[in-house]
Amino acid sequence: MAFYKKSKTLILLVATVLSGFLSYKLVYFLGEKYFFDKLFYRKSVKHGYENTWKLENDNDRAKDLIALKSFIKNNTQENNQIKKVLGVKDNNIYTIAIIGDSYVWGTGIKEHERFSRLLEKKLNKIKNSYILSLGLPGDNLYEHYVKYQILEEAKADIDLYIFTITQSDIFLNKDGKKKNLSYENKTLNDIFNNCNNENGLYIYDYNILKESMSGITYLDMQKKAWNTTANFCFAEKVFNLLPKDNSIYFLATNYSENCGYNEFIDIFNKNNVRFLSPYQKNVPKKYRKYYKKSWMGLAKYFTVSPHEKHPSALANKMYADFLFEEITNNPKYKFNQNN
Repeated sequence: MAFYKKSKTLILLVATVLSGFLSYKLVYFLGEKYFFDKLFYRKSVKHGYENTWKLENDNDRAKDLIALKSFIKNNTQENNQIKKVLGVKDNNIYTIAIIGDSYVWGTGIKEHERFSRLLEKKLNKIKNSYILSLGLPGDNLYEHYVKYQILEEAKADIDLYIFTITQSDIFLNKDGKKKNLSYENKTLNDIFNNCNNENGLYIYDYNILKESMSGITYLDMQKKAWNTTANFCFAEKVFNLLPKDNSIYFLATNYSENCGYNEFIDIFNKNNVRFLSPYQKNVPKKYRKYYKKSWMGLAKYFTVSPHEKHPSALANKMYADFLFEEITNNPKYKFNQNN
């Protein structure tokens, strides 16, 4: 009888705990799906907020950036030249470096929902693969090149680079960069200064992201950047320095003709760079049901929320599927070759 009572009590306790856990998961799911802007927007570390600039506090999401930053700190001379080799090549692992900004960082979504992690998981079903995810919110062409150059100087064996390009990559901060990696690049500094002196380089003001000031909106800032020839002077010269062979230039935003699409295409064409985009006519078949010509229809599914305009988990899944098909089907990337 006593054993029966203890068993009954234990079952009741387990049922209560399980019920509480499931209730929590349900409330969390509903809150994330329908009340994201009130509960998570710019508040949740799990969704890439708050500790974005404190990399050490985002160990999982920022682990590759932390490793790169630590390597720079420990293995550079006064002239900032890498003096040791970063890692040892494992011929059985196909290594990809994805370089970009907040789209790579995964602002607004959880770490496991990022396209870099989804792509890595899909590729590993075919071949041992590892993806270095090197993206931070606000990074632009300056930082993209710096990260690429560090890997090259460190003699890191990268089988494929994926440069994730967005409209804001042409927006430059004060002095052209944020120095997230505390690593100066003389070549880029010279390019920046030459373009600036010649054309009057447009400087990106991050305060406008938080609120409109003096009647200047984020859209105004975009238009001004796209109409400043010095920005394209810098972009074209940087693209000319980036690799052409073992690389993918991935346009991750739904570009339209009035937000720099044609200008970017001109830069790519001049420098013999092939770009890929999962939007417009290239939407993967299983995602076409979500796609509508109007931006408002697209935003409903492919952005996180009305306030958070970064790509949603669904959009990241589409990116991963799109890149997976390209990498595995195009012999140019040598994914299916035996090492």
